[in-house]
Amino acid sequence: MILLKLYQNNMEHSSFLKRLYFKSLTPFEILDCSKKVECSYEKNENFDYLDYWKKSISKDGSNNTFEKYCLINNLNPDDLPTMISEVVCLENFIDFPIWINVLDNIMSHITEENIVSTINDNFQKPFYHLFLPYVNYFSKKLNESTLGINKKVVNQLNILLYEDLYNLAYSVLFKEFKTGVLAEGMPEDFYYKKFVLSILDDKYQHLFLKYPMLARKLSEKTHSYCSFVINIYTRFYCDKKELESLFNRKLGEISKLHLNSGDLHNGETTVIIEFDDCFKIVYKPTNVSITKAYNSFITWVNDKIEEKLLTFEILDKQTYGWMEFVENSQCNSISDVKLYYERAGIILGIAYLLNSKDYHYENIIASGNSPVLIDHETILSPALNSVKQETENNISGTVLETSLIPTKKLDLPFFMYGFGSSSLLESTVETLTVKNPNQDKMSIESDFNIKKLYKSNKPIYNDNVENLINYQAEFKQGFQKFYELIVRNKVYLLSPQSPINSFWNSNIRFINRQTKVYHKILKYLNKPEYLSDSLKYGIKLEILARAYTVFDKGAALLTYERKQMLHGDIPVFHIKSLDKDINLPDKKKTNLIKFNAIENIFKKIESFTSEDFDYQMSLISESLTL
Repeated sequence: MILLKLYQNNMEHSSFLKRLYFKSLTPFEILDCSKKVECSYEKNENFDYLDYWKKSISKDGSNNTFEKYCLINNLNPDDLPTMISEVVCLENFIDFPIWINVLDNIMSHITEENIVSTINDNFQKPFYHLFLPYVNYFSKKLNESTLGINKKVVNQLNILLYEDLYNLAYSVLFKEFKTGVLAEGMPEDFYYKKFVLSILDDKYQHLFLKYPMLARKLSEKTHSYCSFVINIYTRFYCDKKELESLFNRKLGEISKLHLNSGDLHNGETTVIIEFDDCFKIVYKPTNVSITKAYNSFITWVNDKIEEKLLTFEILDKQTYGWMEFVENSQCNSISDVKLYYERAGIILGIAYLLNSKDYHYENIIASGNSPVLIDHETILSPALNSVKQETENNISGTVLETSLIPTKKLDLPFFMYGFGSSSLLESTVETLTVKNPNQDKMSIESDFNIKKLYKSNKPIYNDNVENLINYQAEFKQGFQKFYELIVRNKVYLLSPQSPINSFWNSNIRFINRQTKVYHKILKYLNKPEYLSDSLKYGIKLEILARAYTVFDKGAALLTYERKQMLHGDIPVFHIKSLDKDINLPDKKKTNLIKFNAIENIFKKIESFTSEDFDYQMSLISESLTL
């Protein structure tokens, strides 16, 4: 956690912020705080937190399982009462987290004058008035950065920030928003304005003391947005000349940032940057050396089988990088579609060889007659000492583990696999819609709409989706072509001159569990009962521990998962392709890896036999019907 040292008497709202801060601490944070600050504790009598904790760790609330959990987390019996108590700080000087400073700044700029101005604006987005102080803070920080971010982009980002803040808060706001009997002749937004005015006039204090985790989340999200956007612009201007040289063109003014182009890790995500001439590039907040290595391997494959699988330009800046934007475009003929699926079979073969994982439908772009993998952090993976729950049922080390083709053995809808479902293209889904926004009759209602069960991952010809089920022969032919290439070159691929060596010590991502698990938990924790109780919030987060059924050294990952998710991030673990352990901040050993990612590829090369080919083809045939 980034800390900012502040003396309380320098804060206009110090008493409230101090109280809010301690109400927002989760059990492990309380324990950490107790070792740094002189505190006293008041026992919570209204809820059995210990019993709730045990049932979060295991469905049956087993005492034995909880004892093992405490052991691996270095918790002794004296720690537990402290961790589930309310904190009363006895010191005047506290290391406050940055979100407290952000909230103090936001509150300080809420005046009677701008409350009146805000409440009288005719915003149509639900509860927008309540988020305007956050949006104004964000805009102010961007303007103060002197990076020349144009007004159009700032306005676009304001809306994106609002949407993220709204998604965090809407369950609480609708619960708190109450209307009375409206007298005849009164405006239809009388109670809505009264509700907004009461919160702004109080500068959120009553609301946030009731929902301390909401206060924390809103301020952390706003700060994260500020830092992230300023970081992108700073790096862009620093690298602009190199980028212009790489793409052989002048880069004009940035006209739009396409955020949320990937999962949020460490407060950052992949961003598509669009310029005033509609040219686009991709910003990656992580090391992109693995993409360079992947391009090198693709070049070798293209040369050996006279193919034209697409590669793309990159600029590796070590801690981040820039990439060519791959356009999603239609095929020009049925021959193009056939070629697309033959190349898709080759891509599946490459992913199978490299032990790739997590190639769901957002990581595939259908670019004319070529499928393109656009995220390479998981293109390699190590072999584990013990097969984890999500890769059981005999898919570990098979074509199914890539997630490019559907399987019944992973808990994922068929359409979300890389090449999608062969049968379903659309479905009726329930969506929540706000009716009568910012009126006294405002409510959330269910609508049913048709949803496309594909993104940019399927080839399109004449505006029609061409499905894999109709091109099985081409797909299998592509897979066979690549498989035979590896068999013919086994000795060379295992030699010191092997193109596999381009991946030597590359940065890769270790997948500890499916991303959707983290998303599901974070969404669940946005319920009012958790936003109002930081202890329940933190204890419920410990449901992550259930995956470590024997609580062995692998559970060392739990500490890092917990910290990242408390910031609203999807946990991510980066390792080197030669690593035999996971890189954790506290240097704890996990003993999870049996073979590093490079060794795992060499093992796979040795396994390329006629028997293995027949087995993989049988898995492909079964998958194509799903």
